[in-house]
Amino acid sequence: MICPKCFHGKTNIYNSRKQKTTNATWRRHSCLACGFQFTTTERVNPNLLQVAQNNGHTEGFSFPTLLLSIAKSCQHLGLKNDAYHLSETIVAKLLRIHDSLTVSRDTIYQTALETLENYNSQAYLSYLAAHGNIKSRHDIKAALKKRGQGIN
Repeated sequence: MICPKCFHGKTNIYNSRKQKTTNATWRRHSCLACGFQFTTTERVNPNLLQVAQNNGHTEGFSFPTLLLSIAKSCQHLGLKNDAYHLSETIVAKLLRIHDSLTVSRDTIYQTALETLENYNSQAYLSYLAAHGNIKSRHDIKAALKKRGQGIN
């Protein structure tokens, strides 16, 4: 790490902690030349993920696309601000689940559903309706029954 004060190329990391809510690591550095202390936050780049297509090719993962779909699912609840952290949680789960950086669309979909299910049932149903196979009240009842809830 380069010191932001004197631009010396060597620093010492004397404290490091993983963030609980995001896929990030917080580090305290001390410059070996001038002694200046500073903090960095390191995050995994979600754009490293590749999405496997049905034809065998891969394309780059789009964090903004995931973020937009999660924000739309939370929009009616007034929880759009939570969409970024939910999206980061989904990406962190995707990175932990797989040894490789290639995931299928279905894996992304299932991971997003699981995360939203644990977060808010209305956001879960909204995402399911937008991206799943929900066409009628019967489909909603089946999805809720699968979750262990009922609807009248």
